[in-house]
Amino acid sequence: MKPSLILAGCFALVTLLLAGVCCPPALAQVPVVAPIVVDTAVPIIVSAVKPKPSGLAKFEGFVMHANVAQITVRAKGNDLAIRTFALSDRAATKMQTGTTKPCPFHGPSEMGG
Repeated sequence: MKPSLILAGCFALVTLLLAGVCCPPALAQVPVVAPIVVDTAVPIIVSAVKPKPSGLAKFEGFVMHANVAQITVRAKGNDLAIRTFALSDRAATKMQTGTTKPCPFHGPSEMGG
């Protein structure tokens, strides 16, 4: 081996030993002497239980317009809240066939038969 490498290795070893002996240990956290008192009578609430979304939303209101593809509804308490819902295939076919029952408010149905 080259003498310069041996000298560099010895210097690094001496420096490391000297740093370990001369430097004080790091005390980042002071140990707690007093015990931590926890009241077990009071429950600790971590998070509130949230119900799982079912995918179905409830919207109460009055029908403004309905056709074969969609239905438009105005909310009961808020006149500015208007929502449009698309009809399912089963409901759309039922809307196309119409009904022969008379409507109690408007007389016979104009949709069919």
